[in-house]
Amino acid sequence: MKRLILSVFFGISLLSCAQDHPLVSMEGWWTMSEGQHYFEDEDNVAVRFVGEDLWGMDEYYSELVPEMGLPVQVIITAKMNGEVLEIHTLEISPEGCDD
Repeated sequence: MKRLILSVFFGISLLSCAQDHPLVSMEGWWTMSEGQHYFEDEDNVAVRFVGEDLWGMDEYYSELVPEMGLPVQVIITAKMNGEVLEIHTLEISPEGCDD
């Protein structure tokens, strides 16, 4: 019986760890400091860009900053992975973010 309970507990734990957080769409501010990218809305969260479409974001940000100023207003699709926000899509906000 004890072995069955442990097996069930292990199975449930494994399933809960394997579940991904859902992707969510958010508006906020994209900043970069000392080589680390951040997303800011109410908090400042370190980000990692996921997928081929988001390679070269250091250069892209560097090109945007002189034109648009700091920070860059964006709409993202992302999910949390531990303490890092994984960004799957990023678009420059056409009208800016609401304050």
